[in-house]
Amino acid sequence: MSIHRYQRNFGYFDYQDIFKLFDTMVTPVLCYGAEIWGYEFSEQIESVQTSFCKSFLGLFRTVNDSMALGDCGRYPLCTTYFSKCISYWCRLIQMPNHRYPRNCYLMLKAHDDMGRVNWASNVRNLLYKYGFGFVWISQDVGDITMFLYQFKQRIIDCCKQTWHSDVDTSAKCIHYKQFKTILNVERYITCSLPFHMRKAMAKFRCSNHKLSIEVGRHDGIQRALRICPYCLIRTNQEVLEDEYHAFFHCKLYDDIRLIYLPLICVPTSLWTPFIELWVQIITKRSTQFPYIFTIC
Repeated sequence: MSIHRYQRNFGYFDYQDIFKLFDTMVTPVLCYGAEIWGYEFSEQIESVQTSFCKSFLGLFRTVNDSMALGDCGRYPLCTTYFSKCISYWCRLIQMPNHRYPRNCYLMLKAHDDMGRVNWASNVRNLLYKYGFGFVWISQDVGDITMFLYQFKQRIIDCCKQTWHSDVDTSAKCIHYKQFKTILNVERYITCSLPFHMRKAMAKFRCSNHKLSIEVGRHDGIQRALRICPYCLIRTNQEVLEDEYHAFFHCKLYDDIRLIYLPLICVPTSLWTPFIELWVQIITKRSTQFPYIFTIC
């Protein structure tokens, strides 16, 4: 809350500064003591980061979490607290036998071998989950630094697969998945756009706008019936009001379209040119056409 209060009084942080603050001020608090409890996924902790990303982008809380994390290029915090838990286990198995923590661990492992569920059982399950069961069997990791790097990289790879699956299967991401295929930070976030322009682009990308295609979904209207009210009244045409229609065809935005859309982008009935335009704007021209996204 102090970060948001500071921004209201003194202006908004850019991407690098605000997430550096998050990683140095918030993440250590969230992951405190993860050596003990960090063997299981925590929705409560993950929700803090997703809410922070949505606040930074100016999105509503109802926006799909995968879209907020995807545009900010953030991995789930489980990559941190899982790694801390396994790091502590690595220290235990290499401690001398006269150390009390080592003796406590040996007792927990003996109970686990007898079928009792405890901290050692959960660590074992975590290692097996990510394909490192052989390490538990041998009770040896070799070089700790190299093992922890491989373990964390395995978690990141699994998080990427989960993110791709969520985007591909979510009904909210039908528009988003057409142009977002990699979990990395987007250029429009890092190019120091004013907050209102970054917010407008994020809302359009993440379907957090007021077009009928999105409003109708909340109202339970069938997709084919989410028509453009302006075109229905002015031209008596029943046209689906989606992102493509608003971008290229709707007469309501003709004046804005003539000013901000490049001349090479010719409206067609195909979806592909729209996706190519998105890629062009995001990768090369993020600072030239942001205003057009404020139409929604």
